Amino acid sequence: MTGQHMRCDAPVEVVMQTPVQLQALFAELNLLSLCSQISSSRRVLLEDSIFLDACTINNGGCDPNAACAHHQSTGAVVCTCKAGYTNSGTVASVVCTDTCIINNGGCDPNAACTHDQSTNAVVCNCKTGYTNTGSAANVVCQDTCTAPNGGCDPNAPCTHDQSTNAVVCTCKNGYTNTGSATSVVCQDTCTINNGGCNPTAICTHDKSTNAVVCNCQTGYTNTGTAASVVCTDTCTINNGGCDPNAACTHDKPTNAVVCTCRTGFTNTGTDESVVCTDTCTINNGGCNPSAACTHDTATNAVVCTCKTGFTNTGTAANVVCQDTCTAPNGGCDPNAPCTHEKSTNAVLCMCKTGYTNTGSTTSVVCTDTCTINNGGCDPNAVCTHDISTNAVVCTCKTGFTNTGTAANVVCQDTCTAPNGGCDPNAPCTHDQSTNAVVCTCKAGYTNTGSATSVVCTDTCNINNGGCDPNAVCTHEASTRAVVCTCKAGYTNSGTVGSVVCTDMCTMNNGGCDPTAVCNHGNSTNAVVCSCKTGYTNTGSAANVVCQGKERPCLP
Repeated sequence: MTGQHMRCDAPVEVVMQTPVQLQALFAELNLLSLCSQISSSRRVLLEDSIFLDACTINNGGCDPNAACAHHQSTGAVVCTCKAGYTNSGTVASVVCTDTCIINNGGCDPNAACTHDQSTNAVVCNCKTGYTNTGSAANVVCQDTCTAPNGGCDPNAPCTHDQSTNAVVCTCKNGYTNTGSATSVVCQDTCTINNGGCNPTAICTHDKSTNAVVCNCQTGYTNTGTAASVVCTDTCTINNGGCDPNAACTHDKPTNAVVCTCRTGFTNTGTDESVVCTDTCTINNGGCNPSAACTHDTATNAVVCTCKTGFTNTGTAANVVCQDTCTAPNGGCDPNAPCTHEKSTNAVLCMCKTGYTNTGSTTSVVCTDTCTINNGGCDPNAVCTHDISTNAVVCTCKTGFTNTGTAANVVCQDTCTAPNGGCDPNAPCTHDQSTNAVVCTCKAGYTNTGSATSVVCTDTCNINNGGCDPNAVCTHEASTRAVVCTCKAGYTNSGTVGSVVCTDMCTMNNGGCDPTAVCNHGNSTNAVVCSCKTGYTNTGSAANVVCQGKERPCLP
């Protein structure tokens, strides 16, 4: 301070030495006279300090972080920075600076400089993320990660936390920490819960990144994403890629998808590429050529059913189709030849000529046509069969005549067809037992032909109709029966039915008076009564009454 001008209110920096030196210093500075303004208390301090150890006053003027001591020979104040501090000033003007802020206290650049709590000596502690590879006295900080992987698991790359630089052990792709955050143990992720893969996935690692790769096991398909694999039974997805008519199952040892054609379908592809084709479309499903191949509604198994017109002569399992007509007439009536319907080939039972179906279209019963409604013949015809064709033949019964045709016989009472061929004077009738035409001459006519060829002649023209020769043969008007009427002069002495003509004059004198003579008229032969001689007609010509003349009485 010597030779320097000072302000009295400025702080005084004094390096305390001995009291003699201080007194000399004050004299030199003439502080007492120059700084009259200094307060009495300050002056007292200065004055009192002259008599004290300088180190006890304001640390002897040393830096607060310096230890004040005296030079052994000179007694001068010596300021020595405390442990943990370094003089960043000069020997004469010691400035104690925290050693740690000067070149990091001499510590490794990657060490944190601190102080020992008891001695305040510099302590070098490697920063987080670094490890001392030197000694406690000579700390050398090396990146912890360079010292055998920073203590991390061999499968955990050693890195540093961006904010704290602390060692971070992070398991590589494909590994999972089964330890803790501070003690990382890396285990192959695939060995832990299948690496998080679906239970039906195989956990592997990507060759380049070692990341977990979940690959669905054989027989399963990923229905999720590449990042989130969901393994679904392949058979449940679009039928496992199998043909729609194939059942998707799995091979027992490999679990690979196996496509097996369902019942009723046949693989027309390969074992690797199954193509299921309706078995019925392949060689008729193995059925008989005359069988239709269909499927069982419940099981879809092939069912061989003989086509219409064919009958199974085998078994249900081995169908043999035989023409139904060759198996006992196809089930037709013995009188119905078995044939087939042209369009459907169905069995057709057609009754033979001369027989009629009295059953139904599906159950033909052949009955002799003649026994059914007389074979369609006229009621008055007899139904028979043609010897060669067995066709129905309608023949009019006795007493009837066909007024139709040979194909359409109409039997009419023969008697209604111009008198049945009888003589016009012979009514046509029928024999009661045979119904044959009987020609019987009407009353008043007599058959002058034969029994089979009746010729009716007026009975009166034949032997006077059987009348008495003295009778006239005539006919009764209503019945035309022969009437025998005795000629004039004759009287029926027979009966009405058997006329006998007797000369009337021979019978009761011809009805003349007893005294009359009965004679006949020449022209008419009528009875003529003539009174005997001696008698006179007192009547009339028609009623002769003979009366005798009076005679003398005889003695």
